[in-house]
Formats: sequence, structure tokens, C-alpha cells
Amino acid sequence: MASATATNSYLSSQMLNATNNILKKKIIKECADKYASASDALHNSVQDLGAELYDYAYMHVMAAADYPNACQNAFKRYPGLVYPPEIGIREDGLKQICDVVLGIIDTLACMPTKSKHQESRSKLKFLHQTNFTIYPQFQITNGIHLSAYSRKSDSGNLLLTKSSACRQKANIKNHAPS
Repeated sequence: MASATATNSYLSSQMLNATNNILKKKIIKECADKYASASDALHNSVQDLGAELYDYAYMHVMAAADYPNACQNAFKRYPGLVYPPEIGIREDGLKQICDVVLGIIDTLACMPTKSKHQESRSKLKFLHQTNFTIYPQFQITNGIHLSAYSRKSDSGNLLLTKSSACRQKANIKNHAPS
């Protein structure tokens, strides 16, 4: 959350510097709004983790990781504007943090039910008390592909199930809905 919030603050300060270019100011505002949404999504994922709603937490973190793409796409719409490298660095950091959190959620979702609640609480406490440093030489992946274990509910909403996530983690090829 801190990474997304810091990027939002950075972008807000850049709006003041872009007073002579109305288009650039508009795009920076759009980017600041997207990073604010990423921060909100990460905050919602923490609440979902506390309630052991791993599917929703996973979806919120996936959304948080995707919001910066809208910022980058906004700059691409106008060839005269260059995507600031400072934002690119922050975007990479946010995506790496989201990858780590997705791995933690995947692990929590596959834990035995008896001790899952206590482990969730200790991992959440760890997340709140830890400042992450991401080293670019390490590639962090969680091995889960959303399409491999997603399905549609009767209402048309995307559902992710614990058992299907665990099957994917165990490399079992049965992708039938649970």
C-alpha cells in the first residue's frame, strides 16, 4: 500500500510542475487516480485476508498490480509525451510487491483449515510490520495462472476456489469446477 500511496503523492506533486502543459497535467492526474485505486485495492486485500476471503484478496491484489498499466497506456495515447522513468521504477516495485503478496495468498489458501486462521493472523501481522526491499535480480513467481482455475458463477462473476488453486499448485491437470 505504501508503494502505491507514495507513487500517488509523487504524481500529485508532478501536477504542480506541469502547469504549462494541460495535457500532461491531465494524464498525470489520471495516473495519480490509478495509483490511489491500487492503494485502495491493496487495503481491501488486507481486510479480505483478515476474514480469510482468499479469492477476493487475490482479485484485489491482481487489480492493484494492473492499475499502473492504465497510467502507462495514457502516456502511449499521446506520442509527444514520454512515460517518466521515475514512474516506471515505481510501477515495477508495485508489481513485484503484488507478486510476493499473491504468493502468500496462494500459500494461505492451501493451508489446512485447522490452523489457517492463526497463520493468517501472524502473516498479516508480518506484512504490516515489514518494509519490503525487492531485488530485481530475483524473479518472483507464484506459479498460478488465473485462467487455469477460474470459473463463472450463476451471476456471471468470476469465482476462484481454494481447492482449484491448490490443485494448480500441486500441478494436477484437472481444471473442472469444484
